Amino acid sequence: RKGVRLTIKLKPYGINAIVIDIKDVDGKLSFVPSNSEVLKYKSYDTASISYREFKSLLDILSKSHIYTIARISLFKDCYISRRYNRLSLPPKKGYKSSYCWLNPANKEVWSYLLSLTKEALNLGFNEVQYDYVRFPAGKEASKVLLPRNIRKTGKTKILANFLKEAKR
Repeated sequence: RKGVRLTIKLKPYGINAIVIDIKDVDGKLSFVPSNSEVLKYKSYDTASISYREFKSLLDILSKSHIYTIARISLFKDCYISRRYNRLSLPPKKGYKSSYCWLNPANKEVWSYLLSLTKEALNLGFNEVQYDYVRFPAGKEASKVLLPRNIRKTGKTKILANFLKEAKR
């Protein structure tokens, strides 16, 4: 590929902002990251565009006065949780996996997500929107074990501490 070829024609339709998934619930990234902390998990595929092409896209959007929002699915991440079991919530007996949930109390998970957040801001996004800022619920919750440290600290406090660190 030879760069992103894009014509922005959003303004006539009253569109002044755009949300771009940079990490979805499958855990795949929309671009090939430059940050080594993010790169070590190799959560991108051949459909991901290069860092330079992604930066070029954001520059075009910025010049067109389009406000850009990076959407990051936080703790629901099938790709990494299946490949790096130590980062996922453990499954209850009888289940093979935690069904795509990273452990929100794991500091390595925090490091990965915060590095990805910094990457989004360095690319030029105006804002980062977090999604799946929670533990599994419903049927998914019945399939995972909450480690002792989570039960002791509490889910709400763990998520609040992550968000404090993200804000910092």
